Amino acid sequence: METNHHLWRCHNILPHIPHIREVFKYLAVEAENIIRKDADKLSLCISDSIKYSNTFNYIHRDSDEDILHIRSYVTHDLSHIFKSHFNTQKSAHKAIMAFLHVSLL
Repeated sequence: METNHHLWRCHNILPHIPHIREVFKYLAVEAENIIRKDADKLSLCISDSIKYSNTFNYIHRDSDEDILHIRSYVTHDLSHIFKSHFNTQKSAHKAIMAFLHVSLL
């Protein structure tokens, strides 16, 4: 089983926080694009569901606590963002997989 524990024990990660924040800003935009493109439910609050989620909310503010927020990337919160905009679990999972594919590029 692969984990990312080495990243969070590494003392050199703090200088990379600004870059990580920029990557997560890009990923938030990509998540919104994927949801808007394929969502079963029309929703005016897609942007807000991403912006105020536990997964992405830290990118909108400067904080020394950022490292705590990026520790768990694929969380229940991220899953909930997608599932709340689709009628079936299959559709939501397909969108999540599309998002994860984008995030690995």
